[in-house]
Amino acid sequence: MTDKIYPCPICNNANGVVVHISGGNEELWGCGECGNVWQNEEELISAMKKANQTELEHLLPQHKQDNSNIDRLKNLHDEEIRPLIPELLSWLADCNWPVASDVLGVLKSRESLVFPHIAGILTGSDVEWKCWIMQLLIPSFSPEHKEELRGEIEKLMSLTSLDEDTQWVVEIATYCYNKCFT
Repeated sequence: MTDKIYPCPICNNANGVVVHISGGNEELWGCGECGNVWQNEEELISAMKKANQTELEHLLPQHKQDNSNIDRLKNLHDEEIRPLIPELLSWLADCNWPVASDVLGVLKSRESLVFPHIAGILTGSDVEWKCWIMQLLIPSFSPEHKEELRGEIEKLMSLTSLDEDTQWVVEIATYCYNKCFT
């Protein structure tokens, strides 16, 4: 029977492979390229997942004009992009940023992963973020997801404070409601 062979999470190159090593009373997983050792397969797999997550985090925009990895983000599998969704959503806090429209495209294509985060944004204190989400993202959602957000949108439409920020939220919430439900 052939032992499993894994790519080394430390070397991160084609030469680094991890194999099962057993001798005497010890059983380890080790990389012949870099010399790193793991006590068991679970530790190795955990290290591989962490290395993969770190690699994926490098795909996130680094500044408001960084759209260099948008195509790579679009091609990730759901399980790969899922942990990146909150950070990607934060780029919609100001849709005047050049990268925002590209990120919006990525997020619209992952509605089922994005949706669980939207209510938190709508109930949060960031007025601008809330307004951009209602204006650009929610109208593209499925009828089922829009319906689940109806109550939050209606609450925002009914705010009565006279300050400028609240008036803007009411205006955008009304726009969103009309776009989604009329």
